Amino acid sequence: MDKTVSHIFDSTHCLSPAEMIDYVRGNLSAEERYRVEAHLNSCSFCSDAVDGLTHIQDPDGFSLALQHMHHHFKKQLQEKHKFFMKSYRTQLYLVLIIIVILAILLFAFYLVHFTILRH
Repeated sequence: MDKTVSHIFDSTHCLSPAEMIDYVRGNLSAEERYRVEAHLNSCSFCSDAVDGLTHIQDPDGFSLALQHMHHHFKKQLQEKHKFFMKSYRTQLYLVLIIIVILAILLFAFYLVHFTILRH
């Protein structure tokens, strides 16, 4: 698993948290505001995020909440990865045991079969 976990808004065409906060506060130029509004019209995720941000008393708390969510998601992914690896190892061991048992049974079958044919 990759050691870095992307932030929820990274590597997308979506608005950054700073852009959302600046939009809600009215700190954008007319050109920036037009670009943000055009994006909000086409992206329900960002539109919902900005709508929720307008109801927050402290928009700076949004960045803190986003960091908290990122930490929480990262922790959950790490726990799932650990569980998957334990489960994967267990499955691998079971497959190896089954292969060994089948090899022993196949060897025993050939041994018995060829012994009977010789007598």
